[in-house]
Amino acid sequence: MFRQLLHKKLSKRQIALSLLFLFLSILFINSTSGFAKSGQSGEKRYKYYTSISVEKGNTLWNIASEYITEEYDSIEEYILEVKQLNHLTGDGIYAGEFLVIPYYSAAEP
Repeated sequence: MFRQLLHKKLSKRQIALSLLFLFLSILFINSTSGFAKSGQSGEKRYKYYTSISVEKGNTLWNIASEYITEEYDSIEEYILEVKQLNHLTGDGIYAGEFLVIPYYSAAEP
């Protein structure tokens, strides 16, 4: 009877340790993936905003293609931020409008 009780305790302990190891592994992988994405040189980058004038023929996509930096996972993520900053509900922009555009740079403020 003592052996069965000891075996059950070990199984629960092994499960708990396995779950802890899995959690710590996932945490480590997520934390190191951010370092690789944020730039290899280790320099600190600052977020800035600039205002641009929309010209005839501009789209959010080609503006994003010009201003996007490596801190963004995708061009769609960048466009979403531009739309939020400028309170845009759709994709339409018009010549003569001004848009606030985010970007990152190593230059200090």
